Amino acid sequence: MPRDTLAMLTLNTGKIEKLPNLISFKTPKEPNIWIAGLFKNEPVSKPKYQSDKTKDSLKQIIDSLQYVIGSLAPAKTEGKDSVTDHGRNNKLVLINTFTGTSLAFKNVSDYVFNKKGTELLLEQTLDLKDTAKTSRVILYHLLTKKTDTLLKGGNDFKNLAISDDGSQAAFVAQRGAKAKAPGKYYTLWYFKQGMDSALMIVDTLTANFRSGERISELGKISFSKSGERLQFAIAPARPPKDTSQVDIDKVNVDIWNYKDDYLQPYQLANQKRDRERSYVAVYDFKQQKMLPLGSSYLPTVYEGTLADARYFVAVTDTGRRIASQWAGNTRKDIYKVDVANNKYIPAILNLDGDIRASWISPSGKYVLWYDNTTRHYHVFDGNNAINITAGIKVPLYDEENDVPDAPSPYGVMGWQDGDTRVLIYDRYDIWSIDPTGRTAPVNLTINGRKNKVTYRYIQIDEEEDFIKAANKNILNVFDNTSKQSGLAILENNKLSAFLQPIQPLYISQVNKAKNAPVYTYSKESYIASPDLYLQQSNNVTRLSATNPQQKNYNWGTAALYQWNTFSGKPAAGIIYKPEDFDSTKKYPVILYFYEKLTDNLYKYVPPAPTPSRLNISFFVSRGYIVMTPDISYTIGYPAKSAYDYIVSGAQSLAKKAG
Repeated sequence: MPRDTLAMLTLNTGKIEKLPNLISFKTPKEPNIWIAGLFKNEPVSKPKYQSDKTKDSLKQIIDSLQYVIGSLAPAKTEGKDSVTDHGRNNKLVLINTFTGTSLAFKNVSDYVFNKKGTELLLEQTLDLKDTAKTSRVILYHLLTKKTDTLLKGGNDFKNLAISDDGSQAAFVAQRGAKAKAPGKYYTLWYFKQGMDSALMIVDTLTANFRSGERISELGKISFSKSGERLQFAIAPARPPKDTSQVDIDKVNVDIWNYKDDYLQPYQLANQKRDRERSYVAVYDFKQQKMLPLGSSYLPTVYEGTLADARYFVAVTDTGRRIASQWAGNTRKDIYKVDVANNKYIPAILNLDGDIRASWISPSGKYVLWYDNTTRHYHVFDGNNAINITAGIKVPLYDEENDVPDAPSPYGVMGWQDGDTRVLIYDRYDIWSIDPTGRTAPVNLTINGRKNKVTYRYIQIDEEEDFIKAANKNILNVFDNTSKQSGLAILENNKLSAFLQPIQPLYISQVNKAKNAPVYTYSKESYIASPDLYLQQSNNVTRLSATNPQQKNYNWGTAALYQWNTFSGKPAAGIIYKPEDFDSTKKYPVILYFYEKLTDNLYKYVPPAPTPSRLNISFFVSRGYIVMTPDISYTIGYPAKSAYDYIVSGAQSLAKKAG
């Protein structure tokens, strides 16, 4: 198959430059002038066929097949170098978009920028005939155009990582064994600018390294924000593949124990994932100490987002997973992990509820979870567990839950400065909660429930640790009755203004300039495709016109339609009609239903192929009326509920048409 092409558009001239045979490309996370693209170095040329009509057609087919086979990368095989492993014929091109100049590195298999775009870390092989001696990891300094060789010689390097400021690098390496050895064992290597070369800092002999485990080449390596801690992965040591017997002579037997966490079909379907599973470990540079945090018993470990948070949170449902087949969820044990002394403190055991990584306080001081039994949020501070939302008298869980499971909570908006408050959602409003439980919860949006308007936070800065109360925090505002939306500002824990009033549109893709009150967002409706707008103060400028050709087509309209079901319940749906609808004519009608769709009233539906959904605009444009009725289920009676809403809606529409 043909490879991708890297295309670069110069905005002020409209010029497009294309580089073929692209494997991948990367840019620094922060805005920068650099692009790195990995390319297949020797593009395969298409064979030239003779024009002789009498030529054997079978020969043409064979030539074509040879071309296709030659275009494919060699498959990975145990003990053999692959294209990916050693960058065979892969060329890395580093492009300076400001000057237009470029620099190429041959035989590159992996590469990564630091966040600021001042350093480029890459794995390169100098001589493909002797990869074990000439493979190397190098650090290219983009500002000085100098290169440091961090480590040279080895069978394999994996998981290149570099700190945000570019001063530190880490990776795992497989060295000291034959390339065709049946088992590969990796060690963790570290480099800091000023060192002559990288040093091996963790192997299986390192203090605290658990017996029977190894460093995983499949897990992620990352530096903490301050660069004072390195996170990597460990995994159970697997026995090397038995090569003494050919595969055709092997007998495979699947054995399942009734005490297993998963049924046998599930185990078989997830063999690869389970083989590659790894667990979190950290290396602390100040203490010069490695600590394994996760394990087969504690497979899930969360870290506070604040740099070098002292506390992690470990979660396990080991031994209780099989119940998820009929219960829908599993009971969990939650531990607060003190990295300083490798101490595991039980926060709650056998929880019937929910915990998520984003709910943990940024410093890791507080562990927050939702309890399905109390239907409230609880925190653990290292000593005590407290119900922090007991003072809130409205439901914090899905009020419209219509499935035979515990209703899910509406969720957590985030933590405010210094873990002082946590912001939690009900169906409509945002509540400010004291994690110590000393002060009463405060409703920040006040009238959301009264007006049936839902407020939800839009995170602009993806790297923020805390939601700062003094900032102009942007909220999405959704009117549950009219299905209209707007944008509001929450400042100093009060609704201060509307950035955009509630209006018959759907607003999304909101962004803000880093150091100025300048905003961009998109607006759309069923009749208007999404366009981008710029707002400074009260001045709004439309920046795009994405679909002007729509005026040449018979489009459509969308409106809410309401009726009562056979059981007397109020019901709602959307009626889509052709743009040239004539009430004196008859139209074919399609009913399309899937749970509840009325919240999509103002969403644009492009006439594009869909995998399973009805493409509404396609049919409406061709003279159909489409109705999408919402369905509210009575637990235990899904078919009867669907009939009640769908058929009653169809009959109501038919009566109105008649």
